[in-house]
Amino acid sequence: MTPYLRWQSQSLLHRTCAAGSFCFPRPHAPGLMFTIEPMINMGGPGIFQDSDNGWTIYTDDELPSAQWEIQVLVTEDGHEVIAY
Repeated sequence: MTPYLRWQSQSLLHRTCAAGSFCFPRPHAPGLMFTIEPMINMGGPGIFQDSDNGWTIYTDDELPSAQWEIQVLVTEDGHEVIAY
């Protein structure tokens, strides 16, 4: 995906941790649910977090971005995608 986005002068935000969440690596025990939140930016990958609310993410270059969520549940046998 990243080469295509670069060809389009866009970028993929590769790694960040939102408020109240954790960054990998961390043990994944059955019953744990986590969210993968890809973010594609029209410009560069640079971001900053809103200092007033500590939650909202903005792009450094103030260009639009798209973000979606994939919710995953860790099971005894692997994982289950709960929401996409």
